Amino acid sequence: MEAINTVLTSKEQKKVYMKEWRKANKERIKNYEKQRYANSKTYLKKQNKQWYESTLEKNPNYNRQRHLKHYYGITLEQWNDTFNIQGGCCKICGKHQSELKRGLVTDHDHITGKFRGLLCDACNTKLGPSGLGHFKVTEELYSKALGYIALFNN
Repeated sequence: MEAINTVLTSKEQKKVYMKEWRKANKERIKNYEKQRYANSKTYLKKQNKQWYESTLEKNPNYNRQRHLKHYYGITLEQWNDTFNIQGGCCKICGKHQSELKRGLVTDHDHITGKFRGLLCDACNTKLGPSGLGHFKVTEELYSKALGYIALFNN
């Protein structure tokens, strides 16, 4: 029994000593913590950079995959399948990607977040709330755009 009591008092004495030591060395502890934080921050940045670079080496499409999944809820394979089904053309006007300054863009419903298809930049910007009035080319193109939107408003 006595051995247990001496251990407990020894622990209590150590607690009291450490409390007093911390009070007396506040500045020293503060400097140590600052240095430790700075070192760990630098270390983490280095580790993250190494991880990111190795990930890009293994998978060059990593950023694109994350973007498609986060914003549109689709995989790169689904995007590529849609591209192949559409024949590399805009779903509304039918222009091929090679005719465009920019590639096809991913169209989605901003309310539901549902992926609709791939459009050229011109058709995509004209589908906005005030954009349909910009279809000055032909009535046929305007009706195609309305039909495209109607497909997804079920």
